[in-house]
Amino acid sequence: MRSTWSFRVLAVLISAAVLASKAILAQSPALGFAAAGDNAVFVVDAPSSSSSLEALVEIARRELRDTRTPGGAIAVIDGDRVVFTSAMATRPLAIDGFLPHWDVVSAHEIEIHASADEVYRQVRALDFGQSWGVRQLFRLRGLPREALTLDGLRGIRFALLSDDPPHELVLGLVGKFWTLQGALRRTNAAEFPLFQEPGYAKAVWNFSIEERPSKSTVRLRTETRVLCLDPASRRRFRRYWTVIGPFSTWIRTEALRLVREAAERAEA
Repeated sequence: MRSTWSFRVLAVLISAAVLASKAILAQSPALGFAAAGDNAVFVVDAPSSSSSLEALVEIARRELRDTRTPGGAIAVIDGDRVVFTSAMATRPLAIDGFLPHWDVVSAHEIEIHASADEVYRQVRALDFGQSWGVRQLFRLRGLPREALTLDGLRGIRFALLSDDPPHELVLGLVGKFWTLQGALRRTNAAEFPLFQEPGYAKAVWNFSIEERPSKSTVRLRTETRVLCLDPASRRRFRRYWTVIGPFSTWIRTEALRLVREAAERAEA
């Protein structure tokens, strides 16, 4: 009975999140989208709140990346509009080379008052064991204690696809994530882009750092993308993600929090 009640609560929360996202889009319709050469522009009505702006940033990044322009979105407030541009000055992301297309994406970012070098060091030293909640989720999933660090994740078949300090770190994973054991396959930076076996899914998880000199901060962003390699796997993964997705999101926001606290403490 208690389990049934918990799933009902989770379903209500997920439905509320979907409705909120639709409301944001309804309030901020796109005015136009254009691409020319190496630049692209995506224009929307200015939102009434910062949370709406954050949602629109994600939409713009997705739209701009679909044009195969390098880098992400840069927002400029222009009267009653928000103009997003993608420019050659923006550093290309390694994650785009490993998984340029996906079925599911989740991205989060945070501002940190520390140097890019220090933030990157703390990303490499990230220890989820410092979060009681993450420890419990890992335990429930049957993951070993060693998997609570990024280096430990490599022991359970996560692959280090790119390590480019102090800019970006990318991890990759191949498996049947919706199964109890995950059916994880060994992979590496050379094999990951080429793997196309039906019945599996590929996931990439990155941390990217953008320096913001005008604010004396850096922006740390983490993004997770998943591509399923056949329709049956896509259906199975989407059912799995409906339940697991909110917890995965929370783990990633916890990662950002832990890195920010460690980096700002180190440079205090």
